[in-house]
Amino acid sequence: MFIASIVMFFAYSLIAFAAMKQVPAAELANTDIPHWVLGKIIFGDAGKIIVVVLAITTTSGLISAALAAVPRMLYGMAHHKQLPAIFMRLHSKWKTPWFGILFLSALITLPVLIFGKTLMPY
Repeated sequence: MFIASIVMFFAYSLIAFAAMKQVPAAELANTDIPHWVLGKIIFGDAGKIIVVVLAITTTSGLISAALAAVPRMLYGMAHHKQLPAIFMRLHSKWKTPWFGILFLSALITLPVLIFGKTLMPY
């Protein structure tokens, strides 16, 4: 995980360096989507597709990692009596902490349902 973080740091640094060299600073500063602008300038119309694919991939990876790691942390905390015992319940077939998964999903979904699009800046 540490090596992946280092690789991502350098990859993101290269993207930022390319953005500074290829796109005028005023154009980057005046947009909410600088990666889209950079992709379009460097790769043309194909850049739009590249940016969309990268955005979907990174978002899916983040959601997957969060839904895999956090319920296991809640499970471990329940084992140490830091959370109620219900967080220790595992699914009989897949051996996953099903209550932690449902709890985390509800924790993420409820504010979106309550507040709707007001949480989104665009």
